[in-house]
Formats: sequence, C-alpha cells, structure tokens
Amino acid sequence: MGAIHLEDQASPKRCGHLGGVRLVDVDEMCAKYEVAVATRGDASMLVIGRTDAFKAAEGGGLDEAIRRGKRIAETGVDLVFIDGLTQRDHFKRVRDEVEGRLLASVVEIDAPAQTKAEELREMGYSIAIFALSGVLSAAGALRRLMSRLAEDGDTDAVFPEMMTYTELNRHVGIDHYHQLWDRYVPKRRGARKASAPPVRRKAHEDYED
Repeated sequence: MGAIHLEDQASPKRCGHLGGVRLVDVDEMCAKYEVAVATRGDASMLVIGRTDAFKAAEGGGLDEAIRRGKRIAETGVDLVFIDGLTQRDHFKRVRDEVEGRLLASVVEIDAPAQTKAEELREMGYSIAIFALSGVLSAAGALRRLMSRLAEDGDTDAVFPEMMTYTELNRHVGIDHYHQLWDRYVPKRRGARKASAPPVRRKAHEDYED
C-alpha cells in the first residue's frame, strides 16, 4: 500500500506548525484532491487531503480548518488531515465535526506531545503519524556526539548509544547487496571484456578497465 499526501498551501510552502502559511482558495484546494482521486489508478494508493488552515497567516484558525476539512472530506479522499493541532480539545472537535477517516500528527513541540496516540485512537482517528520524532531524535543524538567529541577528543562516552557497524550492516541488509554483487558484477565484467575491444585511455584516466 502506498499513499500520496497533498496540502492546500500556496508556494513557497513551510511546516504547518511554524504558522504564517498562505493558502490557496477552497475551490482550487478541492480541485487538486478530486484530480488526485480520479487519476490515482491503483485503488490501493491512498489519497490524503491536508489543510494547513489552523495556523494560516490570514483567515486561519480552528473554525476555518474544520470548514476546509469538511470540504476535503467531500472530495473523496481516503483520509483528511488537519495539520498544526496539538491540544486534545482541538483534535476532539475536529473528530466531532469532520466526517470520514482522519489522520493526526503527533508532534513534540519543545515538550512531550500533549495528545497521545492512544487518545486519538479512542476519539476515532484512523491513523496517527510521528512526523518529527525521528528527526528530532537523530538531531539530539548528533548534537550529543559532537559535543563529546569536541570536549573529549573521542566518542567513547557516547558509544553505548550508537548502533554498531555490524548492526548497521544487518539492518540495511548488506548481505543481500553482496550477493547481488557476486552474482552479477563478475559476469558483466567478463562479458564486456570478451565482446568489446580494449579502450585506449587518456593519461589522466587511471581507473581500472
């Protein structure tokens, strides 16, 4: 299963939690989602319709976000996503007033998320995403690493927090790529050398044939 995620911001765009976004008009927004639904081809491809009206620079707020959410639901998208929400009562009101399946984003804005995924499930949300959690975690780990490296000259203090080299290779499936290399690269090289005449290299081209 795959999904396409479209929003109603005007370019240039920005994160919905930053505020100050600019929106396209409602008719343009709806037309975009209707086209996506009509042309997706594979029915297993989900279309997610998002509005950033909650923190829009002009005419934004929860009322406008809900108004747009209702219109989005009428376009036939699979999921409606009102971005920028953090408070439980805002999520609850959206669920009470917008029909259809809803997606919520759980974010840590300078503190643990105010509304938990289990609460959203109980409200009736279909999907909760943690869009920033991985980035924030990785950035924090990188900052701690660089701080220790600058102070100590080595990474010993933070090594227990690291994934080992062997673990990294296992998680990315490096053995699979080694098998592909062993299976195809020698054959390709052999076939090329057997069928093609040697190529005269210029002096600066010191790589192997």
